[in-house]
Amino acid sequence: MNERWIEKKQQVVEIALSDGSGVEGEVFLLSETLSDILNGKNTFIPLKTTTEVLLLNLSQIVSVTIQSPWEQDELLTLGNQYTTRLTMIHGRELEGDIFADLPENFVRVKDFLNQPLSFLPLFQPGLIIYFNKKFILSAQD
Repeated sequence: MNERWIEKKQQVVEIALSDGSGVEGEVFLLSETLSDILNGKNTFIPLKTTTEVLLLNLSQIVSVTIQSPWEQDELLTLGNQYTTRLTMIHGRELEGDIFADLPENFVRVKDFLNQPLSFLPLFQPGLIIYFNKKFILSAQD
């Protein structure tokens, strides 16, 4: 066994990019979650497609969709639940549930969207979509 080899788990994702294109592939996680990577300090994340490994600039990622069993954590669904519709860049609409688990008096959709994180989760049946707030044109609650 190679001493430098680190075991990682693969997670299949679909990524929407700011130019309107999309790419599907796998990200590799150690003990962190996808949310940790998207909201971390790195500027680029590697994505393994069927033909190559791409380094994607996080600032150009509009959304990342994963199947929820991979990342389902009951802490993600604490707080007040709201169904919301987001209109993203290029007219793409995302609709689903958000959970505002914030300090008292800060439990509205507006407060959820104004958190300091770049990528926030939106829940659809069987899916979690991490959306980049930078690419939201409007939100309805």
